Amino acid sequence: MKPENYKQCVLERGSTRMVSWIPNHFAKVSKMIKLRRDLTMGCLVGYSEWEDGWMIEKVFGPVISRKELDALGRQYKDTRKASDV
Repeated sequence: MKPENYKQCVLERGSTRMVSWIPNHFAKVSKMIKLRRDLTMGCLVGYSEWEDGWMIEKVFGPVISRKELDALGRQYKDTRKASDV
C-alpha cells in the first residue's frame, strides 16, 4: 500500500467553513468532496457518516505524511489536556 500524504485545506459547505487535512490527491481548489463525520451521541458512538457538498476553497502549507499527521493530532490532544480547555 502506497503511503498517503496530506495537505491542509479551507473547506466550505453553505455558511460553514473549516480547516482540515485532506489527502493530497483530493486537495484541489474548487473540488467538491465528501467528509466522514464521526457520530458521538447515544448508541451511535463509534459510527460515522459521510457529508457531501464540501468545496475546497484554499490549499496551503506543506505536504505531510500520515505519520506526521498522527503526531500533530497527538500533540494537539496533549496540549488541550494540559491546558484544561
